[in-house]
Amino acid sequence: MRNVFLGLAASLALFAGAQETGKTVTFTANDEWKTVEWNPYEMRKGSALDFSTLLPPVKPVRISGENFLYADGSGGKVFFNGVGVPHGLPFLPKEQAEQLTDMIAACGFNAVRFHLYPDFLIKADPDAASWGSGKSTAELDPAKLDQFHYFMYCLGKKGVYYTMPLASWGYLKEDYISDVPEYKGEKIRTELFMLYGISPQAKQYLRDLARNLLTSVNPYTGKRVMDDPALVTLESGNENSPYAPLPTRPQRVAVYRRAYLERMKEQGKTPTEQEIEEALPKFVMELHEAAYLDFKAYLRGLGVKQPITDLGFRANMIYSIHRSNPEVDYVDIHAYWNLYRKHDTNRVKRKEGPYILRHNNPFANKWDSTAGAAAGRILGKPFFVGEYNVSYPSPHSAMMPPVEAATALSQNWSGIFFYCLAPFPQHAFGPKLAPTNHVQSMNPMMMFSTRIAGKLLLRQEIEPFPVTIPLVLTPEFLYSQLDLAGGPTYPKLYRDLSLRTRIGTVVWNENTELGAYSAVAVPDEMKEIPAKLKAANPIPVNKSMFSHLKQFLPGFKPQLVLGTNKRIVTDSAGKSGKILTPASECLFFPAELAEQTGKFLTVRENKGEGLCFAGSLDGKTLANSKRLIAFYITDLRNSGTTLEYTKDGVLVHEIGETPFLLRQGEVEFLLQSENSALPKVWALKYDGSRKKELTVAKAPGGYAFKAAAVTAPDAYFAYEISWE
Repeated sequence: MRNVFLGLAASLALFAGAQETGKTVTFTANDEWKTVEWNPYEMRKGSALDFSTLLPPVKPVRISGENFLYADGSGGKVFFNGVGVPHGLPFLPKEQAEQLTDMIAACGFNAVRFHLYPDFLIKADPDAASWGSGKSTAELDPAKLDQFHYFMYCLGKKGVYYTMPLASWGYLKEDYISDVPEYKGEKIRTELFMLYGISPQAKQYLRDLARNLLTSVNPYTGKRVMDDPALVTLESGNENSPYAPLPTRPQRVAVYRRAYLERMKEQGKTPTEQEIEEALPKFVMELHEAAYLDFKAYLRGLGVKQPITDLGFRANMIYSIHRSNPEVDYVDIHAYWNLYRKHDTNRVKRKEGPYILRHNNPFANKWDSTAGAAAGRILGKPFFVGEYNVSYPSPHSAMMPPVEAATALSQNWSGIFFYCLAPFPQHAFGPKLAPTNHVQSMNPMMMFSTRIAGKLLLRQEIEPFPVTIPLVLTPEFLYSQLDLAGGPTYPKLYRDLSLRTRIGTVVWNENTELGAYSAVAVPDEMKEIPAKLKAANPIPVNKSMFSHLKQFLPGFKPQLVLGTNKRIVTDSAGKSGKILTPASECLFFPAELAEQTGKFLTVRENKGEGLCFAGSLDGKTLANSKRLIAFYITDLRNSGTTLEYTKDGVLVHEIGETPFLLRQGEVEFLLQSENSALPKVWALKYDGSRKKELTVAKAPGGYAFKAAAVTAPDAYFAYEISWE
């Protein structure tokens, strides 16, 4: 039995602490912030930083219950550790496609999610001024399709699966969809997933796009795209939760209202205003469900065999009704630890000006975002988090991928997708690699941290929680709570259980069986409980819930910050965190914590925010491994990053550009080992080659060495430990 201990700090801290409030800082190179060189495409094959060795060859997969398995019956569960490749990035010359694929695999990603790609794949109009000018066809550009095909081929050859949404926010030219009068004279983008259930023209466009892409023959594989075993799943649309934009988009509400009145007219009814307002929220979901089922039937008619999902994005409880439909093959929810918000002196969002970061410590409030995703999954189906990240720049960013990985494994998810690398080729291969948006993460801090997540995930070093407590919801309760904002999200007290047990949703019907669960929960507001459900003695989600849980979770304590069930444990002091498995240990440091001890790894003399990691590279435990990778990851800024520290959060005035600046620091690693001789330890260059041998000393039960975060401009954060 593998063991894991994950401690979660509960502090909410700004970047540099309260003492910085009122200051504006522009980051430039100095003794603390070191200028570094970096080229992510230079990677020594077989080096300690080449995590492509974790990737088995691509083979067809199938769904079995909550898991993906290999179709041929070999191996165990398949986990997809993914990364977003958005916008124009997939459309590359062959050499760059190979370089990007090699880098993705070297970082330990075995899956890619294409995102917002139609703007670049569809043939442009002759008068188009830019990629956002809008299209008036679903015909694919032959040159762009060839580049897309080649990149797909490279991914599959390297052991990387891929997935994609089909209704994916591509700009359509004004009045190309002309049968929706509310959008006359406007370009259509995010509205497409709403309109294909209302507009015959939008429906035909989406069918044409899907057919043109999925039935195209990839000349490099010799297969149609939909027959490629590397295409693992499909999404009907990107972030197509229908209620998400309605509170701020009255135009969309008008479309649904007109469609509802047309249906009532067909039935010979004339509803009152009150009847319209009461009926419209449910009508929106019914219309969406019917459109999805029609689109899925069309895809199956083409011969598409991949699992297909719908309603990716939000975690409102109402979506569980549709997600529990057997025709929705798996569930996908997006959950960012922290996402930027535009800011002005009145604390409202706007299109220009600085953006604000709040709750930047991923162990604090924004853990709740992932907990919300955990609650929204449908138990019994596979589950993806199709997008996760934290806004850039944050000193806590490196902490996020390992914690996301530990959550995914503890909850028995099937995939997580880090968003994203870079939006366009010039930002991934240009001379500066300069970030252009707030969740672009092609930098060494994140590419090293995601390697930690990849190791945990692809070797599945953490077992799922042994106890599952579902939230049981009746459709009647959900519809009674529904409004055009999508109704309530999951109760926070229930979400908090994600640190202690597996959680997720069961939508009740009279055939529902709950005997597999130790206990079940229901919302405190759900007063009408069917007799058969009442016989299961459901626990209401309220403050008394914790007293009921003692019998199901040995050692459980009611305080939210305290212990759990030997898998995930919150730190009652709110200061630190750990992930401990036999083959990997990751210690998270707030700035004020000088020392942290795991089972085999101790780190001392810390003086700043960051994380330290040690992991076996030869498949053995930490104690008897002959080759290990270690990381000491501090923080990263761009040259010229300008931050203003306020009582509300951190205002980002300038993202800055490369060269990257890494925060210098030094810690002492102490590792327990069953090997009698001392190992050799090297500070590694960013390409995985050995830059400098470090001094190693005997320590009680093992060995010790001191590591600087930045050894040289081309060597930082990473260390190889080896007995040669």
